[in-house]
Amino acid sequence: MINDSSFILNSLLQKLSFIFIPVISFLYIIFLIYTISFFDNTFDFTDGSYYWLSAKYISNYSFGVSQFGHYTGLIYALAQKSIYLSRIFGAILLFFSAFYLVYHLEYFLSKAESKKVNKYIVVLLTSFILFYYGNNFNLGLSYNWLAFLSVIIFAGGLLSLLNNYNENIDSSSWFNIFYSSLGIWLAWNAKPTTAIGLFLIYILFMLFYYHKFSHEKIIKITKYIIFSLIFLLTLHIIFFEGGIQSYFNQYVIGLNAMDILGGHKVPISQKIVDLWSKYVALFSFAFNNTINIILLVFTVIIKIVIVAMTYFKTKNNTWRKYLSWITYTTFLLAFIPYGKTLYLSELALLLLYVYSSILIVSIINIDIEIITYKQQNNFSNFIINKLQLISLSFIFLIFPLTITIGTGNSYDKHMFKFSGFIFLAVYIILKSSLFFKNKISVSIIIMGLFFGVISINKAMNNPYRMPESVFSKTYKTILLTDNNTLNLNSKANKYITSLKEIALANSWKKGSLLIDLTGMTPGAALILGANPPGSPWLFGGYKGSIKFAEFSLKHYTGKNLENAWILTSHNGLSKINPKMLNNLELDFPSQYTKIGSLVFDYNRKETHHLWKPN
Repeated sequence: MINDSSFILNSLLQKLSFIFIPVISFLYIIFLIYTISFFDNTFDFTDGSYYWLSAKYISNYSFGVSQFGHYTGLIYALAQKSIYLSRIFGAILLFFSAFYLVYHLEYFLSKAESKKVNKYIVVLLTSFILFYYGNNFNLGLSYNWLAFLSVIIFAGGLLSLLNNYNENIDSSSWFNIFYSSLGIWLAWNAKPTTAIGLFLIYILFMLFYYHKFSHEKIIKITKYIIFSLIFLLTLHIIFFEGGIQSYFNQYVIGLNAMDILGGHKVPISQKIVDLWSKYVALFSFAFNNTINIILLVFTVIIKIVIVAMTYFKTKNNTWRKYLSWITYTTFLLAFIPYGKTLYLSELALLLLYVYSSILIVSIINIDIEIITYKQQNNFSNFIINKLQLISLSFIFLIFPLTITIGTGNSYDKHMFKFSGFIFLAVYIILKSSLFFKNKISVSIIIMGLFFGVISINKAMNNPYRMPESVFSKTYKTILLTDNNTLNLNSKANKYITSLKEIALANSWKKGSLLIDLTGMTPGAALILGANPPGSPWLFGGYKGSIKFAEFSLKHYTGKNLENAWILTSHNGLSKINPKMLNNLELDFPSQYTKIGSLVFDYNRKETHHLWKPN
């Protein structure tokens, strides 16, 4: 009777999956299209504007640790210098690179079972890209965006190499090697710390899967990756730099500039310790609860029963399977931190905890998994396969950390953008278990999609540094930078329109220099189609902001700074004192005329003054 009901349940689940998964996949694609339709409803006067200015004017700047603007600039040019189309192009690149990665992941997982890849499952698994846009709906093609893309590309290249491990290097292998190299190269230009992390992951990967490749092939792959990186560096220097000496000087000067700014006040080690403390605190909270202890004791009792059934050679394997299921379930339930409030922004931390819980449960219960599914005669292969999947899941677990290291934010909050990698790590762990892989692993996919949709909807209602949701009433707003048109809310539209009117009424010409000393409004340069000298953004609010501004403007090698217009704010929270201009031999304010003032009332309230050189 139990066998019949189990057969009926499995048949029903298969039929539901046959209909349900394609429908959900279709709805997911519709949701992506719906989300993209709001990509022109946002404008960030701060970070987002800095990203676009870097994309447009990166060749004007003689220093910088991150060179992401060269590559986002290519996308901007291909998108006909349209901010809206560039955002769409960026989303498409993330989606298809993620699809390639997940396809090869699913191919690797299915190959062991001699199954075909379910492309609907692959589509759903790509939902992990939603978490990037779910982070306050920040749509700029930033260095974080490029770092995210680079890690996806690198991971896809590694898995494709794993799936195609013939001894000879054929055309397919060449493509995968170059594809992996491209990921490392883009990471280096986005965030050098990410590239270093990917290099370490490459070493780990080859150690974990050494048995899949011969010693000679590992040397060949490594040699060709290095060759590809040199090739990409050469192309970069030819098309973007003024020689190899100039290229490396930029990094040296860029590091000095960051040191002057004093942006990262908390050391990396302290941020890792903080993340670890929060992670350990979840375990401590869970196992100080009575209910968790009761569940743990109940799990031990059931496991003793299973071991006893095995010892006394009980033939009823169906009951043993059900008891094993109960053991796994109650053990997992014992890890739940009952009574603790967790928020969506803590999703990355929660997923790390879930991953650890499932891993601990799987390792401790590996004996009943072997017994229940009769793996005694296949013990060594079973253990090897499980270790392979665990090692792969661990690599996916540290992917988001490679992007996160280097940020000024706390790591647990920043990793929220890249939570999808941790979802995939959990998915791999579940697929490594004979108890879970055919049932709960699909649930994780649906759960990931659910959280992704919820997070992005929440972000659209509370977008990054915007006072209103993207669904609020919008007005057609034209920026002078390449005549970009966006649909923006009333506050953004009012400021942009007023600033343009003041400038154009006083003979402003697109492409003129604008020194923005408000410290937080690089968007003004985008609005006016200006060319900001020295740096796309003179960062305000830092201990070394004034020295950084002087440093940046002194390194400007273009037109004379005497011709630059000035934007100041006497009551700005992050303003830069305009007296610093006198250190650059700019006689301010006597050689300038204040042509207008306007109120910036967007995500903060301050008055801006526009000055024209006499």
